[in-house]
Amino acid sequence: MAIPVVEALVAAAFALAMVKVVLFLWDNRRATVELAAVGVDAKALVLSAVFSPLGGEERRDVRLHVRISGPGFEPFETDNTVEAHLYPGVAEGAVLPARVNPANLNFSM
Repeated sequence: MAIPVVEALVAAAFALAMVKVVLFLWDNRRATVELAAVGVDAKALVLSAVFSPLGGEERRDVRLHVRISGPGFEPFETDNTVEAHLYPGVAEGAVLPARVNPANLNFSM
């Protein structure tokens, strides 16, 4: 009798994890649509770019420290870690395009 209980708990944990994934994706999609609708074009000045490997894999990360500025909001600085292939050759002083929601400072680069 213990095995059906364990199977039920595993199934419930898996279902909960899937619900969390769906809610995360839904929220991410909502934020993307909102940013496209109300965001303004901005520029992200790269203040530093630090590359680091991910374990033993070929893929690498780059940690970007950027200052984002544009119309309708005060400039702000932020750190982001992204996959290096998304920003090949990025270095200090580079200017990347960005989009910012001036109301809540959500952004994409």
